[in-house]
Amino acid sequence: MKFINKQNENLLLELKHDRTNQKRACEILENAVIQQFQSINLGLLSGKIFNGKITDDDLSNFRKMAAALFPDDLKIIDDNLIQYISNGIYEKKWDVLDISDLKQVEIFIIGKSVHLWDTFEINEQLSILLSDYRVFFAGAMNLINVYLKEMFSKSSISNRIDTRFIVGSVGPTTISYGGRVFDFVEEVVRSPYFDNTIPGFSIGDTAIVRREVLKTIYETEEDIAGHSLHTYLHEITHTLLHSFKEGLPYASANWDTILKRDICRFLKKKCKREKIEEAFQFLIENKISDLLGAEHFKKFTPFWSIFNSLLKQGLIIENQGFYSCILTKEEQPWDLI
Repeated sequence: MKFINKQNENLLLELKHDRTNQKRACEILENAVIQQFQSINLGLLSGKIFNGKITDDDLSNFRKMAAALFPDDLKIIDDNLIQYISNGIYEKKWDVLDISDLKQVEIFIIGKSVHLWDTFEINEQLSILLSDYRVFFAGAMNLINVYLKEMFSKSSISNRIDTRFIVGSVGPTTISYGGRVFDFVEEVVRSPYFDNTIPGFSIGDTAIVRREVLKTIYETEEDIAGHSLHTYLHEITHTLLHSFKEGLPYASANWDTILKRDICRFLKKKCKREKIEEAFQFLIENKISDLLGAEHFKKFTPFWSIFNSLLKQGLIIENQGFYSCILTKEEQPWDLI
């Protein structure tokens, strides 16, 4: 079950053989991923309507998705949203999805389609292209389990699927000593099954921070910044306890690659060393090593060692005290870094 529109599909297919412009490739992939998750979201919201569980927040979410996908319908959407939804479902303008349908959903990315649960592959491509967008899907693991069980038993299996997902822009760091970090600054697409009073949580070695939720709770920029930091540190602590108990299965194995990409992504705009230190302060200072024991962190390459290696490779350049990454220059060829 695919949700890619024809225009985005054609643009992605072109990128399979064209690696000449990193910036353009990044924009095409971002737009395609967002469009597909908007379409999935619209389908799930329509499914909720049939179950009689629609809320005012769901209607607001639906209006946002429909306006993005069908901009020519904006006046009709705003005049009578309920009637627009009814007509759209009746005329099959979009798919109506039940939670169980997610097992069949595929996401089209550069050169291939992947299952909805394969967010690692989706994020890998976004990461390679130095995108600020990431996809988080809480139900990835249990969806894999359902998929595999059905594949071997050849029969439909009813398992609970965690349907929470977010597509949005993230802060400078996407990894900590405990694992992955999704520090969402903006949520472009949000699953209708999210509790929008929770500003952050963790699942295994993955920490999630939701700054848009914090904005609804606190009024001043100072309060939002302070509680964002508190939420970030709180959830990171949970992932640390999980990962160190499990022997650092993920964080240390992917540390160098992800951190290199995060540094280059941050340096899309030139800045001074102080800004770099501020953005990556928790990875640079590593104050948690005093709590857990410095010997546990020997597997992690120090931040400035990775930064200096990028300088030596010429991927980062310095000019009059300002640093920038060459990978995001106009018409810059792209590949793995």
